Formats: sequence, C-alpha cells, structure tokens
Amino acid sequence: MEIKQIEWNNYVKEESFKKQIVLHLTLSGNGIDGDIAHWKNNYSTVSTHFIIERDGTINQLFDTKYWSRHLGINNKVFKQNNLPVLNLDKHSIGIEIDNWGGLKKIQSNLYETIYGNKINLTDDRVIYIKEGFMGFQHFEQLTFKQLKSIKQLLLKLSIEHKIPLVYNKDDMYNLSNKALQGLEGLYTHRSFRYDKIDLPFFYYLDELFMD
Repeated sequence: MEIKQIEWNNYVKEESFKKQIVLHLTLSGNGIDGDIAHWKNNYSTVSTHFIIERDGTINQLFDTKYWSRHLGINNKVFKQNNLPVLNLDKHSIGIEIDNWGGLKKIQSNLYETIYGNKINLTDDRVIYIKEGFMGFQHFEQLTFKQLKSIKQLLLKLSIEHKIPLVYNKDDMYNLSNKALQGLEGLYTHRSFRYDKIDLPFFYYLDELFMD
C-alpha cells in the first residue's frame, strides 16, 4: 500500500494518543485540490489526516501522532446528551473519502449534488436506497479502488494505534453516545453530528471487513 505525502501545515503540532477512527466524505468532485484549497482559505487547523481519491490514491496530510479539528462538534451536543465535554478531535484519526454523497435525481444519469452541482453518473455509479437517508435516496457509489484502499488503511491504523475496528451500524449513521463518550472504535462524521449528510457507510461495512 502506497501513501502519498502532501505538504500541509494546518494542524495542531501536539502529540496525542488515538482511540477512534472517523470516516468523512468530501462532498466534492474528482481530485483533492479543491478540498485542500477550501481548508487553506477558510479554516485554521481544520483538515483530516488522510484523503482517499476515487482512483484509490491515499494522501496523507500530516502524521497521525498529531491532530486537527476535523469533527466540528458544538459543545451543546454533549450537554444535550448529559455527557462531559471532551476534545474528541485530539484523540481521533480523520479519513476523508472523495465522493459527492447525497444526490437528487433530475433525469436519467443526471443528478444534482448537495451544493447544486449538476453531474452525470451512470447507474453503476449510483446507490439507490429506497427508504432514504437524510432526505436522499441516491448516493454516489464508492469505487472498488477506494474500498480497497479504505480497508488497507483501516487495518494499518488499527495495528499501529491499537484501535479495534469495532462498530455498530446504528452508531455509524446516527448521533452516537458511544462516539461522544470517546469510546474506541470506528465511526463516521455522522456519529458526532446531527447535520452531516454523508454517504451511509453502513451500506459498505460488511463488504469492507469481509475476507
């Protein structure tokens, strides 16, 4: 497994142990240049450790011993759930996956993204979920190469940081008290925030961890 190193300085240069891995979606098109530019121009110390492109390329922005503000949790969430306020950014590893996320179908092979982009996708590039998720029934499919890279990277990080790849499907697509309590394991951005409209990763979990 090759990992491409990206020159990046927007992170907190403080070492911390890690106990959670969090999957995000970029909600963007091909390539990482736009994602990098967005972080650089709009935020301070906001980024993830890794971005995985559609062709499976794993980009690493900074060492996993450091941390960044990738969760964006409002402290009210802790109080509303009667939980102590924790700095979960400090003890989690963020992985962005290049993907448009939720889509509104306009006509055959034509979709509108969350941010209003009009894109063409063939049927094999789209997941249809009848019951819907966060107001969407259509989502861009992760590529085979992305799934392969995600699995390899998760296994690597699990070994290096002794983070068990345990998960509960409900915790992956709902706000999770386990995630907010800092319990070790694998989560998605949705696990920490009500407002995240990411691809329902539960669709892939069994596929990711099958031998």
